[in-house]
Amino acid sequence: MGKRFLCFAFVLLAIIISLSSCAIFGATHEFVIDENHPLEDSAVVIFEGHTEKGWFHFYQWNGSNIGDELHSGSNWSNDDYKFTVPAGENSFVFDLTFTKVENHPAGGTISRDTKFDNIELSYAFKPGGEYTVKGKKRAINLLIIEIVLGYDLELYDTTERSELLKKWELKS
Repeated sequence: MGKRFLCFAFVLLAIIISLSSCAIFGATHEFVIDENHPLEDSAVVIFEGHTEKGWFHFYQWNGSNIGDELHSGSNWSNDDYKFTVPAGENSFVFDLTFTKVENHPAGGTISRDTKFDNIELSYAFKPGGEYTVKGKKRAINLLIIEIVLGYDLELYDTTERSELLKKWELKS
């Protein structure tokens, strides 16, 4: 009886940890834009989602609607999106939301969103390249108070090492 209970408790704990890690760490959603396009003439673009560092909601790629397909399931703010696209000029249109979660003095938490709508990112990606796009919050901390100075969108070439290619300051 004791071994059976211990085994059941272990399996239950493993399931709980697996499910909670999906909510905490997020998932990676992978999309190949053109299945017929040769992979050697393609680039990989990863949009890193993170609750406080910015998370993405996509609308278009090169003028085509991709939002319905991408956001039909349950997507969390910590999710990443990995696109395999034809090399060359590509354009993505998306919203970028930064969520600040704070502890409330009376208990619980308060979430505050800062959202930037209809951002268009256009860039000529090289064949075989891997790129990462992420949001960045610029802030300073004074004791227990955080003062947000602004928000940026950053594009990195991560083919061999992480090299910042371009930075856009986001304006409301």
